[in-house]
Amino acid sequence: MAQHRPPDEILVVDNASTDSTADLLAGSYPEAVVHRLASNSGSSGGFSEGVRLAHEMGFDWLWLLDDDVVAEPACLKELLEVAVASGKKVGVPRRRAADGAYPRNEAIIDERMQTYRAPVSSARWVGIDIFTFEGPLIHRSVVDRVGLPNSRFFITADDTEFSVRVYQEMGPLAGALANHTAVNRLLPSEGDVTMRSGLKQAITGDSEFVLRPDEHYWKHGYYLRNRHLIWKKLGWRRRRIRQLVIHAGYLVTDVVESARRGWDWRLRLRINTHALILGLLGRDGAFINPAEYHAIRARRAKRRA
Repeated sequence: MAQHRPPDEILVVDNASTDSTADLLAGSYPEAVVHRLASNSGSSGGFSEGVRLAHEMGFDWLWLLDDDVVAEPACLKELLEVAVASGKKVGVPRRRAADGAYPRNEAIIDERMQTYRAPVSSARWVGIDIFTFEGPLIHRSVVDRVGLPNSRFFITADDTEFSVRVYQEMGPLAGALANHTAVNRLLPSEGDVTMRSGLKQAITGDSEFVLRPDEHYWKHGYYLRNRHLIWKKLGWRRRRIRQLVIHAGYLVTDVVESARRGWDWRLRLRINTHALILGLLGRDGAFINPAEYHAIRARRAKRRA
């Protein structure tokens, strides 16, 4: 609502919230169009339904914002101008984390090396292939070509999978990263612990990996499974083999480190193994219910007490 170029419509997808979200929207933001889902379909389901509705409403451009980002006031105006200047059908702002850093998730696909790399440019815009759902401006013709975001990812990496489809259907560098505007992430990391692995360094050239605390670990299960699905989508056989080795090594490392930290290593091992099997089989769909996961954690904590 504070944009210099206000959006023509604001559509909020309420993903079966159990707090006061519905009352807040009705009382404070009556101008917003609210679509409430009957059940929690994860962020992937929320984005898929939101894009479907906005497309059906006839809008030329769809601006996707995640629940924890706020765009700079000139963001939409700049994205529209970059879209015109570049001729691209996807415009993406930079993302500023809560600590002020700019995480480099926007990337260019390198088929030969079966990887992707961050673009390096100070120009007003630079072509990209991979983007997240934290602020992209997407033309309706993209949805016509590639379809909706995959709701069956449930959460995490659904944006990467969507951008891979854009790459495959519309060619390399179909998006433009707008370097002169950004969205700000309001939430800090969820207590993640960054560690290093010699095995991962040898395989990928990047030694860092992340351990996520028990409270949010169900999300990491989806991350692990969905990474396998993305490499399969790209047809990157070498990358899939590397991912298998990394996942297997992570499975062992997580057991050791979580036991040392007093986390529930048995529950984490079960999720890790399930994610690995589903990834190998190439199966998407929900496999962890957040409410059930927290209920299991509560029961196990009670027994330990």
